[in-house]
Amino acid sequence: MHRPRELGGVAVACVVMHSVTQTGLQVSAPRLAHTEQRPQSVHYTYRCRLDGGRLQASEESLEVAFLAPNQVGQWHTDHHQRLLAAMAVAE
Repeated sequence: MHRPRELGGVAVACVVMHSVTQTGLQVSAPRLAHTEQRPQSVHYTYRCRLDGGRLQASEESLEVAFLAPNQVGQWHTDHHQRLLAAMAVAE
């Protein structure tokens, strides 16, 4: 398995690009916060600094919002655990 850091700046550039295209938000300084190995895939969670932009839905999202973890009524699969792991990463 390749870890994102081994791929150079490609993973970091993808995090920045996908943040803009999928949420409208400009981010920088992505840091790997959590890695989840599943039978058919690997999922990476990054912690980023919010630099600007305007929160907006995209073709991949019907609705976007800033919510505190306790405001989320239903989490998708393991996303709550991944968020808590990202929040635990020191700034």
